[in-house]
Amino acid sequence: VYEWLFGIDRFLIALALLVTTVQFSLTVALQIWRSQNDAIKYGIQTVFDTSYSIILSVVLIWVCMYYGISGVPGRISGANIVAVLMGSYFFWRYLSRGRVFFNKEYWRYALILSVPLMGHLLSSQVLHRVDQILILNLVGEYETGIYSLVYRLAEIPSVVLTASGSVWAVWFFDRMKNEEYTIIRKRSLQYALGFIGIVILCIIA
Repeated sequence: VYEWLFGIDRFLIALALLVTTVQFSLTVALQIWRSQNDAIKYGIQTVFDTSYSIILSVVLIWVCMYYGISGVPGRISGANIVAVLMGSYFFWRYLSRGRVFFNKEYWRYALILSVPLMGHLLSSQVLHRVDQILILNLVGEYETGIYSLVYRLAEIPSVVLTASGSVWAVWFFDRMKNEEYTIIRKRSLQYALGFIGIVILCIIA
């Protein structure tokens, strides 16, 4: 269907589906290492993933251009093949350790949290891409560039939230391990109010 509607190659569609299936296990591993303050494993995995993705992308782009093919499939494949391999490894590792693929309580808990977010994430991705395409086709490249710049500036609160969330996660897991629930509730309120204040300041500015 996607190939017929958007002209997307079947291999890229299959690769995207494979990435979304196994990449979550790599994300879980990174979150576990971060919560355990295991900076060595976290750093090695991050550097490994980034460096090998770049190297593989360059090699595949060169191969595509050598055979007179567009380098786009090589770039996309190189950026995702490493993620698929590492995600598959951790997926199999967790599955073999737990020896349980389906646990009703776990799946129910995960679906309750994740299903409502699917529409939000999908719509945000569509909105992020479609508006620039429409401006480019209806107005021009200059206006599209101005819009992209303003859009990036508007993403500053999101960047701040992501960066602060990385620090907050380590502190949160340490307090959860010690069952310091009172201080967690207190700091959570302060954290939320502080971030709301940052967003308001960014909007005013």
